[in-house]
Amino acid sequence: MPTLTIKSLHCVETQGIGDDDTYITIGGEKVWGVVVMGEDDKQPVNIDYHFSRKAWVQIWEKDSGGDDLIGGFEVQSTHRGEKRHNIKGDGSEYWVYYSVKG
Repeated sequence: MPTLTIKSLHCVETQGIGDDDTYITIGGEKVWGVVVMGEDDKQPVNIDYHFSRKAWVQIWEKDSGGDDLIGGFEVQSTHRGEKRHNIKGDGSEYWVYYSVKG
C-alpha cells in the first residue's frame, strides 16, 4: 500500500494582515494543525498517510466565521518520489513538500 508523507509546509504569503491559523486535511480528515504561520514560516509536518490509489490533500485557514479553503491537490499512487506542490487561494500561498513511496 502506498504511503504519502507530508514532510513540511512553507507559508509564502498569508491571507491578509497577520498570521494564518493553518491546518491540513487528507481525504477530509484533519491530520495536522492548527498551527499559526506567518509569511516565510516553515513548519515540519511529518505525517504518514496510507492510501490505495488517490489521496486528496487540502490546506485550510481556521476562521471564527467559518474556515477558509486555501486549496488542495490530488496525489496518485503512481506519482512516487519527492515532490513540492504550490497552493494559492483565498489570498494565501503555501508550498507543500511531500513524498509518495510503496
